[in-house]
Amino acid sequence: MNVQCIRRYPTVFSRDLAFAGLVVIAALPGQAANWVPATGNLANMASECGNLCRIFPVPNSDKVIVGVANAGLWVTTNGGVLWTKLGGADSQIRNRPQQILFDPGNADIFWEAGIYAAPGVFKTTNGGRTFTPVGGISHNDGLGIDFTDPQRLTMIATGHETNRKIYKSTDAGIRFIDIGTNFPAGAKFTSGCFVIDEQTYVVACTGWGPGLAGIWRTRDGGTNWTRVCDQMPNMGGPVLRTTKGLFFWGSAEGGRLLKGTSDSDAWSVIPAPGARPVSPIELPGGAIATLGKDGIMISADDGATWKTVASGLPIPKGDHVVGGLAYNAVAGAAYAWFWDCANVVRPDAIWRCDLVLPPNPTH
Repeated sequence: MNVQCIRRYPTVFSRDLAFAGLVVIAALPGQAANWVPATGNLANMASECGNLCRIFPVPNSDKVIVGVANAGLWVTTNGGVLWTKLGGADSQIRNRPQQILFDPGNADIFWEAGIYAAPGVFKTTNGGRTFTPVGGISHNDGLGIDFTDPQRLTMIATGHETNRKIYKSTDAGIRFIDIGTNFPAGAKFTSGCFVIDEQTYVVACTGWGPGLAGIWRTRDGGTNWTRVCDQMPNMGGPVLRTTKGLFFWGSAEGGRLLKGTSDSDAWSVIPAPGARPVSPIELPGGAIATLGKDGIMISADDGATWKTVASGLPIPKGDHVVGGLAYNAVAGAAYAWFWDCANVVRPDAIWRCDLVLPPNPTH
């Protein structure tokens, strides 16, 4: 029996479904994977290129947040039947949301970073009822925060389709300075980023045009940078740091991932045949997942082997269709999303699959 999505009707459990320590619940024999539309009331919403930007599951909650280009952040608690705008009808967020960072100590505190319309970074301390612009910067692909510091003082943000554009704050985002002049010349766009601690950051250089691609790291707060990977990550995609401390970045080429050590010092290419060039995620129990050609690809051994589950995902057709994957552990639901360069949200932009993954899988 293949591992599949489940419907909300009686299911069966089989130890034959165990995969390298990962256990899921399967559909009854003969039932197809149940990907269901979840765009809801966002379908055909006025937007712009990049329309349904990304999906962000809220930690320890059944809430799921999506970013809509030029239309703000929207949340659902019923699997995408109804989406409600965060920040109210007059929310200032008009950028194309690229990243949300949830505070590990309180998920009601989170930061949003986006491109094009200013401001580029916002913060909420009340779960999205209200937002405050952060630092007066804009057009931001990536955002990194030093969560090892209880005061969250050190932050960096990268630009979009811009060379050597790295902003840094040491006062929790009150003021930013541009430290990109310290970054080596000749690299592609400084895009995604991650803050390991007060002095150690990684930045991905990627995108179109000339220049060196790869991943650079600093150990001295951005004064000096070292190229630690010569492969190109997916543009604008956030890096995953797992509970084990390993790094995984989606590859711009697809069919593989980039894997880094816990200190980001050494990186390697991990084959993942069929994987799309999107950002990977971590599932309950520590397995890694990414979006494949027609379903979800899962590895429970840090990328050594892969298995496709929930096959049968309807992949939208059209020019410049880009997708991604998210998983909400509390709701037991996987979400695949897609965007293009049209000026409305696609009716087939979001698909949901009820996929139950125990938080501590066993054989």
